[in-house]
Amino acid sequence: LHEFDAAMACIRAGFFSVVPRAVVVLLTPKELEGLVCGADEIDVEVLKRLTKSQLPEGSPLLGWLWQVLESFSNEERGQFLGFVWGRERLPRDTAGLQLTIQEAAGQKDEHLPQA
Repeated sequence: LHEFDAAMACIRAGFFSVVPRAVVVLLTPKELEGLVCGADEIDVEVLKRLTKSQLPEGSPLLGWLWQVLESFSNEERGQFLGFVWGRERLPRDTAGLQLTIQEAAGQKDEHLPQA
């Protein structure tokens, strides 16, 4: 039962070197989860604000992407984020984040998507 005590002590020490212990005790578990992991609800409007399009003028692709994301469940949106960003939640502070949408040059429909 104590095989991970040393590893957990290191994680605790690292965490409390970034976040003061006095602050952590004031937070509920859900608030702490939100700060560390990000919001569990993925807002498509937030994604739209973070997106920079490099698609050709008049391309319907971006509109299709928003339609699909709006039809997705929150879990599916998380899977999309996991594919394109490597994390399934948006951080609380999105300053400096950007999602760039571009068409892969010279590829046809038979190619798989890339992140």
